[in-house]
Amino acid sequence: MWNKRFGFGVIEVMVALLITSVGIIGIFQVQQLIIFQEEEISHMTEALTLARTRLAEIYAARSPTRMDHNEIQNHLYQVTVSEQQVEHMDGLWLVLVTVSWDDLRGGTHQLSLSSQIVH
Repeated sequence: MWNKRFGFGVIEVMVALLITSVGIIGIFQVQQLIIFQEEEISHMTEALTLARTRLAEIYAARSPTRMDHNEIQNHLYQVTVSEQQVEHMDGLWLVLVTVSWDDLRGGTHQLSLSSQIVH
């Protein structure tokens, strides 16, 4: 005859399996969040690089109106440039470069850089 004092019952084993499965699900959720955040950081870094490059091109041309394309679009990012002459300051332009993109969850993000250039 089997003595119940030696060993685990069915209920104890089921509780242990439940606790283990909740822990495993939690680990997968954290891993998915880390992957999503890594992708967001990568998108923000790329958007910042695009905006800085565009501002550098405008500064090198010394005139926002001389640039060929004020809107650039690729498969992930849309880059828009707007410029405005500063009032009462001849030759001074305010340039705003905006980069927007959609994330994996369908949300839209936007990063903007502005600078003043002398024409």
